[in-house]
Amino acid sequence: MTSDREEIQSKTPDLHPTLRAYESLLPVAICIAIFLISLCAWQVLRKNEIRQIQSATDSVLQSVSQEITGKMETSILAIFRLAERWALHGLPTKAFWESDAKLYIRHFPGIQAIQWIDPSMYIRWIIPFEMNQHLQNKYLGDNGPLRKAMETSQRLRRPTVTGAIDLDRGGKGFYVYSPIYNQKEFHGFIGGVFRNEKLFNLMLANIAPKYWLFLMDENYQIIYRRSPEDTLDETSHWYRETTLRFRGLTWHLKIRPSAELVSKIQSPLPEVVLLSGILLGFLLAWAVHLRQIERRRGKEVELINTELHREIVERQHAQETLHRKEQLYHQILDAISDMILVKAPGSSIVWSNKAFRNFYGMTQEELQGIIDADFNNPDYTQRYLKDDEYVFRTGKMLHTPEDPVPRHDGVIRPFETVKSAIFDDDGRVQMIVGVCRDISERKRVEAVLHEKDLALENAVDGISRLDRDGKFIYVNRAFSDLLGYPQDELLGLEWPLLIESNDLNKVTAAYESMLTKGKEEVEAKALRKDGSSFVAQMILVKTQDGDKDFDGHYCFMRDITELKHRELLDIKSRFISTASHELRTPLHSISEGVKTVLGGLTGELTPDQKEFLTIVKRNVERLTRLINDLLDFQKLEAGAVQYHFEPGDINELIKEMLETMLTIPKSRAVIQALAPDLPKVLMDYDRIARVLINLISNAVKFTPAGTITITTTVEAEKIRVSIADTGIGIHQEYLEKIFEAFQQVGVTKGPEYMGTGLGLSICKRIIEQHGGTIWVESEFGKGSTFSFTLPVAPP
Repeated sequence: MTSDREEIQSKTPDLHPTLRAYESLLPVAICIAIFLISLCAWQVLRKNEIRQIQSATDSVLQSVSQEITGKMETSILAIFRLAERWALHGLPTKAFWESDAKLYIRHFPGIQAIQWIDPSMYIRWIIPFEMNQHLQNKYLGDNGPLRKAMETSQRLRRPTVTGAIDLDRGGKGFYVYSPIYNQKEFHGFIGGVFRNEKLFNLMLANIAPKYWLFLMDENYQIIYRRSPEDTLDETSHWYRETTLRFRGLTWHLKIRPSAELVSKIQSPLPEVVLLSGILLGFLLAWAVHLRQIERRRGKEVELINTELHREIVERQHAQETLHRKEQLYHQILDAISDMILVKAPGSSIVWSNKAFRNFYGMTQEELQGIIDADFNNPDYTQRYLKDDEYVFRTGKMLHTPEDPVPRHDGVIRPFETVKSAIFDDDGRVQMIVGVCRDISERKRVEAVLHEKDLALENAVDGISRLDRDGKFIYVNRAFSDLLGYPQDELLGLEWPLLIESNDLNKVTAAYESMLTKGKEEVEAKALRKDGSSFVAQMILVKTQDGDKDFDGHYCFMRDITELKHRELLDIKSRFISTASHELRTPLHSISEGVKTVLGGLTGELTPDQKEFLTIVKRNVERLTRLINDLLDFQKLEAGAVQYHFEPGDINELIKEMLETMLTIPKSRAVIQALAPDLPKVLMDYDRIARVLINLISNAVKFTPAGTITITTTVEAEKIRVSIADTGIGIHQEYLEKIFEAFQQVGVTKGPEYMGTGLGLSICKRIIEQHGGTIWVESEFGKGSTFSFTLPVAPP
């Protein structure tokens, strides 16, 4: 072999020494060129990666700055709202103020303490007192920054914020002062003490946790840091900076990704490109070099044979290992309760687990190589095959949330199905695997939960759920309708905002009692979104988490305004009924006694006596009518009057009423302009008769001389009745309240015009109960026309 190679070499012409030198440098030149290209690509990729990280850091910086600014404004506004409550309600008691201040500290944990500083700059009240008792009655006027902040706040009448200063209990912080003005009277300041470390730890607990940040004042002195570095590394190109300005303060915020985050974000692609270029250069150089030293491959065949033998041994060992693992995998998959099926192209079954075989009542051998159509319901198999074809064609996973699958005994069960592709080394779909999960129990639970949710959402009473901070986390539709809010607008609100201030202490006491007893009931006035209020019955029920710790409560609410109103009406009704009954008996005795005396049964009367007794008799009769009207009005108000509707002829009723009214003086002419052949109306005969008598009597009473015209006409599906007179008329300003109870408008002089003031109000209620309307048209000095309508009786 060596002699052959030497023979070939002897036949190969010698190259020029210069060309031989160039040929030996060719692999090195190729390697250097590819290395330089890879180095340039590495630099471009690395710079682009740095720009992306800096851009992401800028976004996080903007988010953190907005979070700090927003929550600082919220904390400052909390102090401002406390001062505003003082300004609105006046000087509170110390106990009330301390309770209010504790509530604010509990709702805003970043506040270390709240102070009331009187106008002379002495701290008079402070919460919490236990850790700040040494500050009680402390004079702040000799503290330059604090004095300046308070004077600025008083002058501008708005909250001011100090710069970073040393706190009494150590550490850095700042103060917020809000002036208190009750009208024009100055009551001092509400001061809030904020500790930087505590405030910003709470504020930024879940904000950009993988970023290091430094917060500095306007002089770039660090007031808060979240970084393992004690000092700011100004040389790092990762830091991004922004300036925060609010309430006259200027802060500087610097932020950078942590070293761990940078290491996660940085892609290995640039290094891969560089290393790949170097490797590629060496490979190409090596390939060229191999072509130049092709004579050195003498033992290649022997080496290949050795490697081939080793590979055969390793493959046999791998096949045995693979077989054992395959058996293990089959055992694991057989232990899974979900059905698992593996299919080859054409949807032929390759393997199935035990759950699948049991569901269809078949063995592995029976299923091997067949398709769904060979053993399944043809109504379903076409869709199964279509789904298989889609996964084989696209390689995409197919998820079917619910799929009806018939069992071997014909029972159809709902299954959730996922079909995924298995790819070979060339990226082609080799097989598909389907996993089916029986969701019968899940659907049953979902149906039960849906029914419960539907019941809560459609409950007649308002139902809400609040967290441990007293904020709404769920309200049903009835609850939001009661308060006039959209459901999503109530979420996050605190319950005291929905209670009228006069009842807030009562509801707070019920809330505290509920925390102890577990359940409490209270009645109070609740506030709607539009500012109106209603009487609400509330049942508070305490809730606990799995560890038996308090985690909120339920509030069941019902509007009992109407119930309370009806209770008042019932009391009023019983009073009127009792009073009227007690008055009727003595009035009846007086009336009968006067009639007996006037009848001469007790002896002859003088003219003066007769006149006096006649006046008594007239007033007793008037008082009796008043009592009867009161009783009728009370029954109408309470809805205790029973109506007996039947078809009737309104013209005949009018004529009948005129015949019974024998007291119409001759100085009044009654004209009947009744339309002929009117359809019958649906009416209660006695009630409409009372309306006619009342309106005709009023026309006679208020027409000293003239005509009274009664007219009936047909209008659409109703009959209109009008009683017009040429009497004294009514002033225009009285027309709107003529039908109100106890109203006597326009004329008040003379006994002939006196009445109870209930007649027209009773008429209005009777007509409205018939589905009609009643109104008046009048001109003072020319007469009045009272009209009402009644519905036509159905054929």
